[in-house]
Amino acid sequence: QHIVQPLEKAATWVYETIVSPISESFKKVFQYIEEKYTEIKDGVLIQYIGKATDLVIPDGVTEITDDSFRECGNFNSVVIPRTVTKIPCGFCRTEHIEVAQDNPKYYSKDGLLIDRETKVLVWAYAGNTIPADGSVKTIGANAFCGRTDIRTITIPDVISTIDNDAFRRCYHLKEVKIPDNFVGDAQRIFGVGATLVKDGDKYLLEGGGYATFGNFSF
Repeated sequence: QHIVQPLEKAATWVYETIVSPISESFKKVFQYIEEKYTEIKDGVLIQYIGKATDLVIPDGVTEITDDSFRECGNFNSVVIPRTVTKIPCGFCRTEHIEVAQDNPKYYSKDGLLIDRETKVLVWAYAGNTIPADGSVKTIGANAFCGRTDIRTITIPDVISTIDNDAFRRCYHLKEVKIPDNFVGDAQRIFGVGATLVKDGDKYLLEGGGYATFGNFSF
């Protein structure tokens, strides 16, 4: 005990006087570097070319564009501040998005980025279950684009509109459950060449995947 206590005090002193200050210094250096790799103009995040894997978008950014993260790889996570009010679908590659609770425009839930004002499912970055509680009324353009992991999808009765190419490039999507009042050309939702074949209480999706134009309404 006479030996252990002095060693504990020594270890504490080393951490508090040497390790912790160095750690904080490195954090400040990395923050400075990240800021240098972020181009923001009039609230628009023009381009980010940093190397962060867990991205925190600076407070004050109001708009993210399709090109903001064009040069980036995958992010482990993305944090969106309260100030952002314009986000395009698929603006980056990530499996986790955290939106500030006081953001008036967007929120993230169960792998989905949703516009709280218009009830548009903007981007299904990780989730594959469309809410049936009325919190989503529209599936936005390209909302599920490129989700090659999805094999089945259920579109609830509360969905009134599906925008163009909502499921473009979902090459492994083969089974779809849609409302009975569905009308329209499947190619506009699922891609050129797509057809829906009735199979009991669901439809089998054949073909599709490529870009089209136009919207659907129920």
